[in-house]
Amino acid sequence: MIQYVIDKGNTTTYEWTYGEAPLSIVEPPLNINLDDEDKVPLGDENTLDLGEPNENAEIDFGDEVNLEEGGEIDWGDIEGEPAGEGAIDFNISLEESGIVVEAAGNEGGTATGDEALTVLDNPKTRKDFIDQLLE
Repeated sequence: MIQYVIDKGNTTTYEWTYGEAPLSIVEPPLNINLDDEDKVPLGDENTLDLGEPNENAEIDFGDEVNLEEGGEIDWGDIEGEPAGEGAIDFNISLEESGIVVEAAGNEGGTATGDEALTVLDNPKTRKDFIDQLLE
């Protein structure tokens, strides 16, 4: 990461990930809250009623469960075929299958979300950069 920033500078995370600059960048909105007040809902103090504790109550652990009964599963009339009877043809050509390969990779994509941030602005890559500096 350090060598990348030295060589290429503070590029977008998209360019660091895919090795090419994006055609367009859609920067994520900044969420800056300037309110100093804590707006944590504390709820009402008397809303939770657990009832009166019963010290004589017992827990049912299910000791009377009989696991030795011979309950069997009815699988029906399923007859399994032995493996290896059918032949598999692994010789498939792209022309016969109709699959068209146009291009590989992300040639000229759009950087959105965290990929639109620079390497040092993105919290994930910045942490990696700082960890390498401290080593």
